[in-house]
Amino acid sequence: MITGAHAVIYSTDWEADRAFLRDVLALPHVDAGNGRLIFALPPAEIAIHDGKRNSVHEQYLICDDVEAFAGELARRGVACSAPQDHGWGILTNVTLPGGGLIGVYQPRHARPAPEGPSTTDLPAGPPAVAPYLVVSNAAALIAFVIQVFDAREIRRHTEPDGRIRHAEVRIRDSVIMIGERPGAAPAPASLHIYVNDVDQTYQRALNAGARSIVEPRAQDYGDRTAGVTDPSGTTWWIGTPRPSGA
Repeated sequence: MITGAHAVIYSTDWEADRAFLRDVLALPHVDAGNGRLIFALPPAEIAIHDGKRNSVHEQYLICDDVEAFAGELARRGVACSAPQDHGWGILTNVTLPGGGLIGVYQPRHARPAPEGPSTTDLPAGPPAVAPYLVVSNAAALIAFVIQVFDAREIRRHTEPDGRIRHAEVRIRDSVIMIGERPGAAPAPASLHIYVNDVDQTYQRALNAGARSIVEPRAQDYGDRTAGVTDPSGTTWWIGTPRPSGA
């Protein structure tokens, strides 16, 4: 039974390319040992094309707005080709720091859906209701949720002065929208998120600058929970469900 896919990018400057995927594309990652980072990707698909020889593979990343993606990377000094409409999708090629290219495209073709329910499957469209956090430093909040909750940044729109006007991050099947209002007092907001390990996530949050509200503890309704306030002023209630009586 196939449970996933593992893609490999070969590079003459692999350290720079790993940093690009980590810091620019902000892909969640783990250290597999000795600094060998493995990056998480959204649900994948595979196609088979007619070719002149076997064992030739290509890697593309998919986004929902390639024009905005290319524009944002260009503003950050990353070279992208001009997006081209190929009918099946709109494609740009991103030049990695190591000199290689990786395609990023906005598909127009039908998309296959994985069989069976999964908490990691992306919904077909944007959620009907999403929390919207307004903070004085959106970049710091985005970095916090990526570091602590393995969030993935999926959209960012900036003003000419670099201020983040609107951004969106995905945590598994949920989307959080973020706006920046310099100098604005943080609006009180509380979010609840289920994680695999409350104690580990709680410590990651403290390491990322959060302030503890409640240390991890077992609740009589079955969950193990904790609470923290991140540097932007947002309160996160962290929980792991436990079987009744466990």
